[in-house]
Amino acid sequence: MGSISERSMADERLLTRVRISRGFFLGKYEMTQGQWEAVMGSNPSEFHECGPDCPVDSVSWDDVQEFVGKMNAAVGEKRYRLPTEAEWEYAARAGTSEDTYAGT
Repeated sequence: MGSISERSMADERLLTRVRISRGFFLGKYEMTQGQWEAVMGSNPSEFHECGPDCPVDSVSWDDVQEFVGKMNAAVGEKRYRLPTEAEWEYAARAGTSEDTYAGT
């Protein structure tokens, strides 16, 4: 984890070796406003005029925890969660060792 890019922030420049010890699934697309509203009953998005297929915005970490709790309750197990920082960075790099999936 980390970056040696000139564009990275100082706190990102410490390269750290991490090991993701268990497989994980990550959605291919952002959570849409329509999906959020179907679970939560309301749409908190500032850009709601964009429509139900646009990504949900203006949600806090606590809001997402509530959303995840409702999703897990619906399936009867702890299946959904946010990715860890290491999982997110691994996914964002898309199998490369570059700073971004595009290598830039």
